[in-house]
Amino acid sequence: MAIKFWNGIALIADDTYRTQLIPKVGRLDHDQSLLKEILPHIPRGGVAIDVGANIGDHTIAYLNKVGITGRVLGFEPLPEAYECLTLNVPGAESYNYALSDQEETLNLVIRPNTGESFCSYSEKSQTIRAVPLDSFEFTQLDLIKFDVEGWELKALKGAEETIYQHQPRMVIEINENVFKRTLGNRQEIYDFLRRHDYELQPIQPKTSLNTKRIDVLAIPAKAQYFCGFQHKLGEAYTANSQLDQAIIAYRRAIGLNPTISSSHHNLGEVLEKQGHLESAIAFYRKAIDLNRDHHQYHITLAKALARKGMAAEAVAEYRLGMSLNPNFQWSEDNFGEALIEGLYKHHSKNHSKGFQGNPSQKNDTSHDCGVIYLAIGEKFKQEFINAYNFFKKSNPTIPISLFTDCPIGELDGCTVYPLNENKNPHKHKVEILKKSPYQKTLFLDTDTLVVGDISEIFSFLDDCDFCIAKTPHIDYSKPPYKYLGYQSPHTMNTGVFAFRKCQFITKMIDGWITLVSKQKDSTMRAGHFGDQYYFNQLLQSGFFEQEEGKVKVIDNKIYNVRPQPLPHLIKDGLFNQAKIIHLRLPAFVPSLVSLKKK
Repeated sequence: MAIKFWNGIALIADDTYRTQLIPKVGRLDHDQSLLKEILPHIPRGGVAIDVGANIGDHTIAYLNKVGITGRVLGFEPLPEAYECLTLNVPGAESYNYALSDQEETLNLVIRPNTGESFCSYSEKSQTIRAVPLDSFEFTQLDLIKFDVEGWELKALKGAEETIYQHQPRMVIEINENVFKRTLGNRQEIYDFLRRHDYELQPIQPKTSLNTKRIDVLAIPAKAQYFCGFQHKLGEAYTANSQLDQAIIAYRRAIGLNPTISSSHHNLGEVLEKQGHLESAIAFYRKAIDLNRDHHQYHITLAKALARKGMAAEAVAEYRLGMSLNPNFQWSEDNFGEALIEGLYKHHSKNHSKGFQGNPSQKNDTSHDCGVIYLAIGEKFKQEFINAYNFFKKSNPTIPISLFTDCPIGELDGCTVYPLNENKNPHKHKVEILKKSPYQKTLFLDTDTLVVGDISEIFSFLDDCDFCIAKTPHIDYSKPPYKYLGYQSPHTMNTGVFAFRKCQFITKMIDGWITLVSKQKDSTMRAGHFGDQYYFNQLLQSGFFEQEEGKVKVIDNKIYNVRPQPLPHLIKDGLFNQAKIIHLRLPAFVPSLVSLKKK
């Protein structure tokens, strides 16, 4: 028999069934009605065996289901069909054997429809090799399909130890017409399976176990017990950081009972720990499909989506999870950090290299450009350390200077300037600007999280003296405060700004210092006569126009993202462009999901 090809699919030229049917159906896996009943019993990453694989019309579907982490074995004794199998499904492990209860030589009686070819001891035909499945070793086995034209009982007996050890689900063809010419016997097959504690049910609708020709699904009667054992084993392996073993255990549990949502969820968590985020998300989604009312599943999926940079979907899942259990003691920091992590990953893909010195003077090895922070008191020192870690992760070569009244350990790339004078931090903030050691300075409040390459801000200073972003447009006339737009008409936010040393900046800082020095320390706080209040007074006084200072307004959707615009950035698909998030993590989640911390 020769091999021919149709649309890249290898076919046996003289076969009277598949070679005719596949071109009409247009696909190798033509038996969709049966496959849709079988595939749910094969887990992603699982192990499946196709006994009587022919040219691979089921094997290909099994391989697609288990994915790259799974394993599929195909057994086909007819040489021409085996050759087609290897060509059609190169990703499967293919064997040119029949399966029987012992290693032996059999006769293969070849029929015009090659799928009806059958093994025999008596009829003289082509000789083939047969082996027992128990001669193979498995660490996991989820499903075996037997379609061996009356040789099912012999194949089952040769797999007895494997079946006992792994308790796979099985699909077995029962065909009375075939049994007439072979050693097959329906009742003996059923007795064998029930003796091994299997429950039987017909796959095809409107059939019974006595129907003349059916496919029988055999499920271990102790599947629930074994499923629970494997699930507990997965938990134990996870607690002991044996993640590979945990994955095997959870996949076995899913193979035994695909409807247990917690096994899918826990497997997702283990996969995420190993860095397989997309696979983890798939299992989280499956857990939710099985149990949509479990609030924790939505929370876990939300965090994974956030880490993947899918902010809008992540927030929607988080809101849904919170709505299912509004009394859940949620941790806003975890979800906020997940969103920030996703944002960082997004920028890392687009900016693989960090800052390489002064953008306008690439060969200058001096620190012309740098960042300054102010941290007064232990609370703000700790906040600075968090900001420092974020900043260095995305901008490893930009130098940092910290002005603080607290002792602090050595930090790579950070110079510390002690402050001994006791005064309001808002006054300190304006005064340290004159002490910046850099020609071009970026000032950042300690509650800023830098997640992207911000070296372009220094490039802006080639054409201006001062860069700053506007505040969001908020109506503060009465609570609840109303968000009106991304940018206010006039006011600036002084949590993020950049300047270059020049005569105008010296005058501006002096004017700013003069204004803040008039305010009593005890009455100065954020939002009430602080540094920002007096900067905007200076701005609105006409000082900048009088001194002909060049000021650039930078985009507050990128360089100074405050809490109020966050849900709008996500809704408008603009969140992934943000590089400097200006808020404290405990405020992150409430700003996104409209929840108040209890």
